[in-house]
Amino acid sequence: MSRDFYDDPSITAATTISSIVDVVYGFQQGEGSASASFLRAARAGNLDKVLELLRGGTDINTCNANGLNALHLASKEGHSEVVRELLKRGAHVDSATKKGNTALHISSLAGQSLIVTILVENGANVNVQSLNGFTPLYMAAQENHEDVKGNTALHISSLAGQSLIVTILVENGANVNVQSLNGFTPLYMAAQENHEDVVRFLLSHGANQALSTEDGFTPLAVALQQGHDRVVAVLLENDARGKVRLPALHIAAKKDDIRAATLLLQQVFAVEQHFVMIYWRIEHVVERARFVSMNEHNADVTSKSGFTPLHIAAHYGNENVAQLLIDKGANVNYQARHNISRILPAEFVPP
Repeated sequence: MSRDFYDDPSITAATTISSIVDVVYGFQQGEGSASASFLRAARAGNLDKVLELLRGGTDINTCNANGLNALHLASKEGHSEVVRELLKRGAHVDSATKKGNTALHISSLAGQSLIVTILVENGANVNVQSLNGFTPLYMAAQENHEDVKGNTALHISSLAGQSLIVTILVENGANVNVQSLNGFTPLYMAAQENHEDVVRFLLSHGANQALSTEDGFTPLAVALQQGHDRVVAVLLENDARGKVRLPALHIAAKKDDIRAATLLLQQVFAVEQHFVMIYWRIEHVVERARFVSMNEHNADVTSKSGFTPLHIAAHYGNENVAQLLIDKGANVNYQARHNISRILPAEFVPP
């Protein structure tokens, strides 16, 4: 704390920790009213007390000497249940303190990413400026705050499928490839929850779909596991970058994506005659897939140039997928129609 803080007469007059906290938050001594109790309850996350005081007639938008109200205080401390209840009962989502800070400013600066998402979902103005000219989400992006699990506001908004929030965060500098403590990226979360529009946006802004969780799951693997056909198609389309035709299992072999390869072999996309294939055009993807049970030919599905996934895994030195394919019965003696070094660059784009 600064010298100015300690020299504040109100601070030096405070004799207990609780009274010092009250002064810091603007609860001046002598304020024993229901309003002051209401603000203290919101700050502490005491939902029962908050509701009791509201039922007793306390104004939900009452504020202290600094202009901080219950929504501001609960938002700063990350009390999501209190925040939701206050908004549900009519708290003004964009009410500002004397410094022009809204609950969105306050939660952004405090790194309360879940609160940021809740406020925006409830109509908080993401472009409002404080007296110093800063917007809330600009500050969130600049601070790059994370919650205790390493999730940023971009993680949470991607998980919730909040396209507008995702767009604003990314356009204000949020890192699209940030990983949580468990390795989750915003792209992984969007793919897991089948948010195709968010997946497309993140990919178009540099999201790396090769990043995996600590368990080895990529966005493609989790989309396959969850049966999100359209998201799988988008991820494969992005990986192909406009190529005419590319087998999904071959992509997994090329990337050494063991999880995706396993899932493709267990329950694969099939089109004609058990081929694991998705068709593309330059401008958009045309997905013609359906799920079928595994059959003995899946491990040896060939590309248009006659290469099997095992050829591709061997060419790129991807031992994990190569071993998986062999375990699943891939023919180690299968001969391609062409020399792989001559044909491969035209059919498979670099990572």
